[in-house]
Amino acid sequence: LLASDRVKQAVKHMLPKGLYSTNSKIRNTVAYTISAIASLDDWIELFDIIVACLAGNEDSVHGAMQVLVEFTFELEEKVKTVGPIILSEIYRIYDSEAVFTIKTRTIAVSILNSILKCANMHIEPKDQLVFFNPLLPAFMEKMVTGLSSPNASNFHLKTEILKVFTYMICE
Repeated sequence: LLASDRVKQAVKHMLPKGLYSTNSKIRNTVAYTISAIASLDDWIELFDIIVACLAGNEDSVHGAMQVLVEFTFELEEKVKTVGPIILSEIYRIYDSEAVFTIKTRTIAVSILNSILKCANMHIEPKDQLVFFNPLLPAFMEKMVTGLSSPNASNFHLKTEILKVFTYMICE
């Protein structure tokens, strides 16, 4: 049984509101549902919705990040157009240590790793330099600084940073 276009539009209109929920289980479920729908159906305004969420409060940022975690696995050729926007937003989140929790900043680094892998598969090596500049060098510098932090509570964040560096060196 397929949903009518009217029903699809209604669902696409209502679902993103759940990304602003104060309940993380609701945000995670909505994020998973949004990415599942987006992978099967054209959702042209999705990245505008995600960018709006990323500019919101901690809850909406977390919700948008969860969508990106799920969705970056399926970006494929779309990485060329939406990758720079995502890269810019996750850099901003990672760099805003005073604003975002370690958990949210860790997710940003995880998304970076997914974008790197996707870009490696779908963007010609000669075009990757243009794709990743100027943000990637700044991002790398900030992550090196993050690794040298003596704060033991950053264990998961440091692990994700090491995964990025491992991927970049070994691939």
